[in-house]
Order: sequence, then structure tokens, then C-alpha cells
Amino acid sequence: PLMGKLSEIYGLADMLTFGLLIQGVGGIVFGYSIYLTNYVGSSWILVLMLVMRTLQGAGAAACNLAVFTMVADHFKNNLGTVMGLNEVIIGMGFSLGPTIGAVLEAYGGFHYPFLVASIAILLTIPVSMTIDYLEKKEAAVKKEENLALQNGDHVKNQKHCINNESSKNNGGKKGAQTYTSLLTHQSFLVPSGFLFLGTMMFGIFNPIYPMHSEDFLGLNQIKTGYMFGFLSFIYSVFGVPSGWYADKNNNHVKVCFYGALISGFSFLCFGLRPIEMNSDLNFIMDVGFIFVFGIGQAGLLIPTLPAMQTGCKAIRNFNECKNLEDAEVGNEDNNNDTAIVVALFNIFQQGGLVVGPILGASINEYFGFQAAMLSGSLITLGYCCVTGLMFKIYSK
Repeated sequence: PLMGKLSEIYGLADMLTFGLLIQGVGGIVFGYSIYLTNYVGSSWILVLMLVMRTLQGAGAAACNLAVFTMVADHFKNNLGTVMGLNEVIIGMGFSLGPTIGAVLEAYGGFHYPFLVASIAILLTIPVSMTIDYLEKKEAAVKKEENLALQNGDHVKNQKHCINNESSKNNGGKKGAQTYTSLLTHQSFLVPSGFLFLGTMMFGIFNPIYPMHSEDFLGLNQIKTGYMFGFLSFIYSVFGVPSGWYADKNNNHVKVCFYGALISGFSFLCFGLRPIEMNSDLNFIMDVGFIFVFGIGQAGLLIPTLPAMQTGCKAIRNFNECKNLEDAEVGNEDNNNDTAIVVALFNIFQQGGLVVGPILGASINEYFGFQAAMLSGSLITLGYCCVTGLMFKIYSK
């Protein structure tokens, strides 16, 4: 929400540049902080590292908000497909990042991966500055066109100025009202819940599966990395078809629903399968379950942003009769809505990634891997039952 408010003041491209800058600088300082042991105590180094990671998190939030908002604004009719393509890139990063990071650390030490990654981030700033220049140029052209259209119509101009001034004076209140309306309406909360569940399932799986694979499959760290790479690959491959299908049928929530069913089923299989069996068969079953999980996550997560956008539009009720001046102000509100939707998208996304590891690790510690997977399955499938009854998806 903070980055959303700042984006209204400074613009999306400026927020993108700001986010890239503090991520790059924060990464370099974080990487070299371990070499300060001769000057300060370890507790101060820990504080510095926490501060740098906090700054990097803020920079990532600014970048995510800017990028997703730009995507949502420019690809309104095929947002699901574009989100799928976006996830392909993200999946490639998650797949290649650990390997590249390990190689760089082996070559140059702890600081080297952070140095290389940060320099790569900083080198993209000229691109964001170019985007900023083009957006401001386009906005100036549109402003001149609007002034030309309004020329000679004093009443129209007067009302437009009054509405704009009112919007500026009530900007903070207006945003708060929009957040409240979104978070209290089921057409927005349902896809938000799917987003939370999807990232929560990733959060449950990621920290406990390495221990499971080592204890019951005998996989070393490299082979476990291959399993996660396989999951990212499946998720990326099925991301674009999931988004395309949701866009084509214009029912993103329905695709999220079936994706959640598939993901929940894969967790159910992990939780119910017998552990005491041939290790080769265990490995084959794990590969199959991960394959199903990747497909389910693609269907569950990719359409969530366009589904949340659709819910926002339903709440706003854009179809009511408006005159030209109100329609123009409404278009501006629509752009603000996009930033707010993306901010909430990031909150639910990160919320699942926070809750999932805590929930999964806690249950795994006391009851084991299978109990943790069963818990994730029951939560997800239970949510599907509730939403299925609410919207009667089963009959469509």
C-alpha cells in the first residue's frame, strides 16, 4: 500500500527506477558486510545485513508494483496470457539463479553473487529511465489533446478542474475507501484467497521437501535442486496455456478453482502415499506428484491478477450512466484502481509466502512431512468447496 501511494505521487517508472537502485545498492552492501568483522562486532554486522535486506525488500515491492501495474494497464484484454509469459521468465530465474549463485560463490566468495546480481540490476536503470521519459511524453501529448477537445467549452473545463481538484484533495481518503470496498467484497476476496493459497502451498513445500527427499529418497543437495528445477519448469511451461485459456473463456476464477483442486490433490497424494516402499518407486511417485503440483500451481496462480482486476471492476460498477466529464475522471480512477489491485496482489502473494513456511515447518517438526502436506491439502480443498458452493462453479 505504501508503494501504491508513492506511485500515485511520483509515477510508476520513477518507482521502478527507485526500486532497482535500492535493490542494487543494498545487494552490494549486503554482500560485502561480512568483511567488516575487523572493524565492528558481529551484532552490528547482523543489524546492517537486516537493514540491507529490508531495503532490498522495499525495492522489490516498488519494482513488483510498477511492473505488474504497467502490465495490467497495457494488456487488459489478455492479461492472463501475459502473466503466464511473465511467470516463464520468473521460473527461469528461480531455476537458473541457485546454480549461477553457487558457481559465483565458489569462484569469488560470499560477496561475489551479490556483486554480480546487483550490477546486473543497476544496469537496467537506463531502461526504466527510458520508460519514464516515454510515459511522460505520452502523458503530455494526451494532456494537450484533452485541452484541445475542451477548448471553447468553459463549463466543461470548469467542471473537469473542479473534479480533478476534488480528487487531489481527497486522494488519501479515496484510496482508503477503495481498499475497504475491495477487501469486503467476495468478487475480489475469492481470487485473492486463491492467490494466498497458491503461494502458501509453495511456502509449505519449499522448506520441508529437501529434508524429505534426503531422508526418504536419499537425494543429495544437487539432485534435490533438480527436483525444484523440474517444478519451476513445469510451472513455467503450463503458465502461458493457463493464462491463455482463462483469457479466452473470460473466467479466470474458474481456472484458479480447478488449479487449486489439482494442487490440493497433489498434496493429498504426497500425504497419503506409503513411505515404506522401494526407493526407486518413491522417487518416481515424487516426480509424478511434483509434475501434477506444477500444473495445478500454474492454473491456480497465473489467472489471479486478472481475476482480481475483474472483481475490482464489478465493485466499481463501470456500467452506470455517466456524462463525458465523469467518464474522464472515471478513467483516472481506473488507473488508480490498477495500482491498488496490484498492491493488494503483492500483499496476498507475500502473505502466503510468509504463512506457508511457518505452517509447513511447524507441522513437519511435530507430526512429519505427510501431515504437513495433508494440512495444506485440506485447507486448499476446503476453500475450493466453499467457493464452489458460493459461485456454483460445478454446474458451469
